[in-house]
Amino acid sequence: MLVGRIEIESDSARWFKSGAGTVLSRRQRCKRGFTITEMLIVVAVVGVIIAVAAPNLSSLYINNRLDTAANELIATLNFARSEAIRRGTTVSVESAAGRTDPNWTSGWKVFVVSSGEVLRFGQPQQHPVRLFNVSDTSLQVGYVSNGSRDELVTFVFVLCYDGALTGAGPKSRSRGVLVNPSGAVSLAAIGSDGRPLKPAKPLDGFVLTPILSCEPI
Repeated sequence: MLVGRIEIESDSARWFKSGAGTVLSRRQRCKRGFTITEMLIVVAVVGVIIAVAAPNLSSLYINNRLDTAANELIATLNFARSEAIRRGTTVSVESAAGRTDPNWTSGWKVFVVSSGEVLRFGQPQQHPVRLFNVSDTSLQVGYVSNGSRDELVTFVFVLCYDGALTGAGPKSRSRGVLVNPSGAVSLAAIGSDGRPLKPAKPLDGFVLTPILSCEPI
């Protein structure tokens, strides 16, 4: 019986030693790190992912910049319209550079025409986003007391990224903002060539034509 117990204990000891050796062996393998081949494979895979994702990330960034700038301008124009209705008088929006300047990149101001009271200033556009009034008529947007425009024409703004209407693809690098005679403000549709669309004629909102330039022609 004693011999049997000794044999059992010996078997247990051998099993323990074998198990401990297996655990130790696994730990040693975990500590050895990556081989050069494995590292090169990882670097290659990461490079492919970056090459595929980078153009999309760039386009996403540009679109976000343009959309943010367009929404800020639309909010300002709607504010001016609501103030004209609330105050019962004409409220206008013009370039911060002056009434006759079609370049609105430096910002804009909202003011009451009768008193000259300034209600709000718009922040300048951050480079390389530029904002221009490309309308065929007035250089300022005026709202009368009923919320309509003080001119029976569509006012047209264009926002461009780095001076270009479109990029490769074609991918749009611009946004158009339209103010129709009723005073309603809208984001211009984008044509198949990536350029924003405007009414072909000042009073015709049904026939659309692409905006041809980032600046007044």
